[in-house]
Amino acid sequence: MDSTDLAYALKLPPEKALEYFRSKGYKMAFDWNQVWQESQAKAFTVAKCMNMDVLADIRGAMDHALADGETLREFQKGLEPKLRAAGWWGKQMMTDPLTGQERPVQLGSPRRLETIFRTNMTVAYSAAHYTDMVDSADTYPYWQFVCVMDSATRPSHAALNGKIFRWDDPIWNTHFPPLDWGCRCRVRKLTSAQVRAKGLKVEASSGSMSWDERLVSERSGEVAKVAVYEDPGTGAKVSTGAGWSYNPGQAWHLDEMAWQTARQMPEEARYDFIGDMAKSKLSAEAFPGWVDGIIQRGKPVGFAMTVGWMKPELVEALTKHNLEPDNPFLVADDKGILHMTRDAKQKSGQALSLAQLKALPRVLQNYKAILYDTGKHNLLYVVKDGGNRSTKVVVEVNYKLRGQTGRVNFVNTASNIATHHLLEGKYILVDGAIK
Repeated sequence: MDSTDLAYALKLPPEKALEYFRSKGYKMAFDWNQVWQESQAKAFTVAKCMNMDVLADIRGAMDHALADGETLREFQKGLEPKLRAAGWWGKQMMTDPLTGQERPVQLGSPRRLETIFRTNMTVAYSAAHYTDMVDSADTYPYWQFVCVMDSATRPSHAALNGKIFRWDDPIWNTHFPPLDWGCRCRVRKLTSAQVRAKGLKVEASSGSMSWDERLVSERSGEVAKVAVYEDPGTGAKVSTGAGWSYNPGQAWHLDEMAWQTARQMPEEARYDFIGDMAKSKLSAEAFPGWVDGIIQRGKPVGFAMTVGWMKPELVEALTKHNLEPDNPFLVADDKGILHMTRDAKQKSGQALSLAQLKALPRVLQNYKAILYDTGKHNLLYVVKDGGNRSTKVVVEVNYKLRGQTGRVNFVNTASNIATHHLLEGKYILVDGAIK
């Protein structure tokens, strides 16, 4: 990694960036704007790369570069021969899926490899940097924007230079660098003593955040929502680039944005969208590495991620039971994961094995039944384990996470249980069957 604007990332353990990168699935797309931030954070993609073998070669080269600390030139030198041999190089004719017509497109080139390298390096280290900062938020509760103040810096990014917000301020949900292609901004952490000693001003973004629309493709006319922060003092507006209104280290906020977009769709299209998200394997692929990191750290830092979406038919069934969720996605946090592995549950035999815990997204996706607990007013996702044993996952509908705006369907806990206990009168069957 020979870019000076990524130098700060070298202070981080590279395995954190590698863990984030390896958690991604694959996604093929003709144009970069076909894979928005809600899947970019969870999937590896390269525009115009419609061949899985070629995409795997590029991903493998990026994985190697992250693991071994390769420079851009080493990355290019190792990958270019493979892409040439596979025929993914230079300008070629491809069929545009939008028009059905063939047109010349740029495949591999030194410049494209540089873009792939820098973008994936920056995003991976950004996610690792965020995790590192959240880990120490008790000691360093204030975060400050730091911009490279030279002639190449965008004025809107420069407007953020030096601004300080609390670590849990909503601005970090959308404006944690990188804010756009080629962004060189970063964030540094400060203690309360440092803020006081230097007489620094701590701001809050409440009331200053909004959304705007940007044209992202003249070819298709597609527009995208981008997050905007308006400085209450100067009136300067700082918007992210299209496709960059997300924090790579905060996956569940991406699903919130995806849901806000889906709500504007016609009912049938929205139904299909929820169904597609419920079938996605991205959360299941990212979850095991996330669990390993939580267990290794051994203490919660308030980090949450999406672990699945409710099926559209389940959302309809819950609505009939007067349990209409604000949104269809399911979220877990690090505190809950540690709770599921605590000693008391281990001794009682109720605790999930590590393999069961890592498979939670698959339980939420492939449940056999969902029950409503009329006493505790929560949902139980149930999977039969064989004999008289089942795995239950408790989900709190419309739960407000500490320090977050909006509500989610929160995965509170999970455990093993004797199946006959699920037949008690306090449970109402919402979906599926208990056999």
